[in-house]
Amino acid sequence: MSGEPVCEVCAEPGTARVCGCDGADLICHLGPCTAICTKCAVRAEAKAAAEAAPKPRDAVEPCILEVRAGCKARAADENAAARVYRLLGIDKHSRKSFVADVLIGSFENARLDGEGPIGERDDFRHLARCWTCSPPRPRCADQWCVHPRELWTLREAAAGALDLDAIAAQIRGIEKVQSRLLELVPAAAAILVERRLRNLIAVAQSAARGRAA
Repeated sequence: MSGEPVCEVCAEPGTARVCGCDGADLICHLGPCTAICTKCAVRAEAKAAAEAAPKPRDAVEPCILEVRAGCKARAADENAAARVYRLLGIDKHSRKSFVADVLIGSFENARLDGEGPIGERDDFRHLARCWTCSPPRPRCADQWCVHPRELWTLREAAAGALDLDAIAAQIRGIEKVQSRLLELVPAAAAILVERRLRNLIAVAQSAARGRAA
């Protein structure tokens, strides 16, 4: 069909996904959601081999809290997330911030009941990769891809969770400022977040078609 998206990897109908490791390299749409690109697979094998090598008995890992506190890239990612929430008029995590939390990967802070503060761990899953992120995979990379499936997985076990109409309304609110929002996203996460937003908008459009049918 004319105008139908074509996967950039296999050239078949479909849309290629972005590797969750580096947020840039493409993976065929026919691969599993947990797939990583060839480059990252090679790096992962090299890392596994290095970790298997014996280490000196006096080797001491740096304190993870000190590393996180001193990581300027992590702080920049958190600052960017705070600016995104301000743009959307969100000052705390709640049911009203659910779609925004899913969009930027703040799954730990997503709330279907109660409230939580904006701040720590609102960091686009910190794709800048300081030591605590152990490259080539950023923290929880297996949950972070162009498909915002957390819209469903985070609601599955929640009694009285948001319905699809409420989800679609939040998506439309984000869509209205999407250009300004994407300007605030860190470069390392820009492609990934843009693709996630595109898929979120498709969800809202499907919901609208369902109501019209």
